[in-house]
Amino acid sequence: MAFGILGDARDLRTALAAAIVLGLGAAFAGCAVLPVQEERRGHLLYESDIQQIRPGMTADQVRGLLGTPDTTSTTTPTTFYYISSTVSGVAFMEPSEVDRRVVAVYFTPFNTVDQVANYTFKDGKVFNTISRTTPTAHGDKDLLDKLFKGIGKKQQLFDPEKSQ
Repeated sequence: MAFGILGDARDLRTALAAAIVLGLGAAFAGCAVLPVQEERRGHLLYESDIQQIRPGMTADQVRGLLGTPDTTSTTTPTTFYYISSTVSGVAFMEPSEVDRRVVAVYFTPFNTVDQVANYTFKDGKVFNTISRTTPTAHGDKDLLDKLFKGIGKKQQLFDPEKSQ
C-alpha cells in the first residue's frame, strides 16, 4: 500500500512538472507570435497624386488634389508641407518611427507651383525643438549687449578734418 501512495505522488509530480513546462511553453510561444503593429499617421499620399502636381498650378488646385496642407511656410513665396509617418511597435513596447515622408510644394511669388520636393526619413536633420532658441547672424550677443554697445566709447560728432 505504501508503494501505491508513492506511485501516486510521483505521478502527481510528473503531471505538475509537465503542466508547468507546457504552461511556460505556451506563454513563450504566445510572445513569439505577437503581431507587429504598424500605424500610418498624417497624410496618406499616393505617388499618382503627387505626379499630378504640375508647375503653374494654383494653390487652390493643389489643395483640391492633395487636401489641406499640414503646415505652410510663413515667408513669401508660400510652401505647402504634407507630412506622413509610419510607426511600428509590438504589444506593450514603445512604438518607433520607421518611415517619414514630407512632400513640399513650392510656389512662385505669383502663387503658382514652382516645384515639388519629396523628402524622406534619410533626408531629415536632427535639431532640438525644445530649446526655443534661434541662431542669429550676429552670434550669441544678448539684447543688452546690443543696446549698450556704444556706451563708454569716444564718439566724434563732427570730423575735425572736414570742418576746415
